[in-house]
Amino acid sequence: MKQLIKTPLKEIMEIKKYTKDTILIKKNINPKCIFQIISGTANVIIDNKIITTLSKNNIIGELSFFSDSLPTATVKLSSQSKIAILPQASLYQHKNRHHLESILTKICFIQNKNNLSKSNNAIIEFMEEKVFYSSFFSLLLFLIIANIACTYYMTKHMIDHTSLLWSIGGLSIYILPTILLIFYNKKTKLSTFGINTNHWKQSIRDGLIISLITISISLPILIYFDIDIIENIKTYLKNKSNSNLSTFLLIGLKYSIHVLFQEFVGRGVIFETMLKIGKNTFLWKTWAILISSILFSIIHIYFGPIALTATFIGSILFSITYLKYRNIISCSIIHTILGILFFICLEGILN
Repeated sequence: MKQLIKTPLKEIMEIKKYTKDTILIKKNINPKCIFQIISGTANVIIDNKIITTLSKNNIIGELSFFSDSLPTATVKLSSQSKIAILPQASLYQHKNRHHLESILTKICFIQNKNNLSKSNNAIIEFMEEKVFYSSFFSLLLFLIIANIACTYYMTKHMIDHTSLLWSIGGLSIYILPTILLIFYNKKTKLSTFGINTNHWKQSIRDGLIISLITISISLPILIYFDIDIIENIKTYLKNKSNSNLSTFLLIGLKYSIHVLFQEFVGRGVIFETMLKIGKNTFLWKTWAILISSILFSIIHIYFGPIALTATFIGSILFSITYLKYRNIISCSIIHTILGILFFICLEGILN
């Protein structure tokens, strides 16, 4: 690709150095300039996702320059760069405007011809991903409705649906399609759905800290309602066949395993899928947290209104925690600790 500064256009151009993360073009704002990368790289971004990376001699902003249309993407430098700038006003006010414009048009045409296929493929892949995850989310909604109907049937016919085996079985109707999706779509991995060890040390630390903070905030409430946690633990153990510490630890281990399945479904599958089908904005993340929390709590609807409310509030906390590292480690720790505390307090109150 020919450099614009090596043509007669150089007399109306200027060269500037920019630092990394400088935004050259912002979506929906016409810069009234054409940029060409002399050195460095820049990312073309749509909805906070990198569509393609531009490098030396790539021309940027030519469509908005010639048509006065608004840019459909943001262009952000991904390294320290040297950029040649051609202001629209300088070209249009020049005495040899038509000659310079023909040179510029020819160079831009050659670049667009070379890059059109690459750009189109990137955009097509981006849209295909949106459609793919939207379809998968529709399937999840269907499965949630089927799960609720199944639980209703079991409740009506006095079948125990609260056991660990039945609970994991119910969660498997979401897990199996996810596994099949991973095999079907080669670009999707298990790590996409929160099963990864990214920042695992920080995740464990944050999980424990947030759990302690939540418990500290809850203590005054427990004291206000005259709830004795130690006494409730004793009451909880007395209701089990073997009232000893080992039984309590075994129950905690079983519950933690159950929580891993729950968090994989609630955060890794439902919440992560919602994040992928929408824009990477604060507003969409807020909606994703609320909607996924509603869906996750609805799955627990037949455990009663108290469990339904606690699940919804807890799900919001778990989802916010999940956003930081995009793995289920920290939210699983919080879920396990707070869940055990909740059920102990609840059983102590009811008895």
